[in-house]
Amino acid sequence: MFKKIHYELLKKSENFKFLNSQILKNGVQKINNQQLDFFSFFIKTIISQQISFKVANKIWYNIDEFFKNEKISPFEYFNKTPQKKIQNQFPLSSPKINYIINLTKALKKKELEEEKLRKLSDEDFSKTLTKIYGVGSWTCNMFLIFFYKRLNIWPKNDLIIDKVINYINNAESKNLDFEVLFSPYLSILALHFWKINSRCLSKKS
Repeated sequence: MFKKIHYELLKKSENFKFLNSQILKNGVQKINNQQLDFFSFFIKTIISQQISFKVANKIWYNIDEFFKNEKISPFEYFNKTPQKKIQNQFPLSSPKINYIINLTKALKKKELEEEKLRKLSDEDFSKTLTKIYGVGSWTCNMFLIFFYKRLNIWPKNDLIIDKVINYINNAESKNLDFEVLFSPYLSILALHFWKINSRCLSKKS
């Protein structure tokens, strides 16, 4: 499937020489099956807010190792542990810890149920999840792309995506409407943009 999408993106970009060359260099981009459960993925996504993926992955690795060593599930830990103790245990800001606790309470009260969320449309999913204080459209987009593997999500409020949009538009000397041009494969285009950033722009910043 992803190979077919790759060829579709190359075809859609054939009139844009620079972008086409970047997609070609990136090769086939895939959304891998998610190994984390819903709650763990939420924690990892909250950690990633406004920090680099590299730093976020390191923090998540240490937190995940803690749960494994303590033989306790993330949900059980956040459900039972006082907030002050959580803050002493993990290098997370108070707001981020609050966001995770908010989700814990919503799941416990069954105000949110993962199986029901899975069946919702993209729009309804975002409307439902953003009812949790601290959850915005970026978090919803990360869920839709990487947890539910939805193919046509465009994370327009992602800082790296914005940076790559400017980079490509400058190279093409025009303002491309990516959402129109590359639907229904915007999630895969986003993967390309993140890879373009790591391959071409990260070293410059």
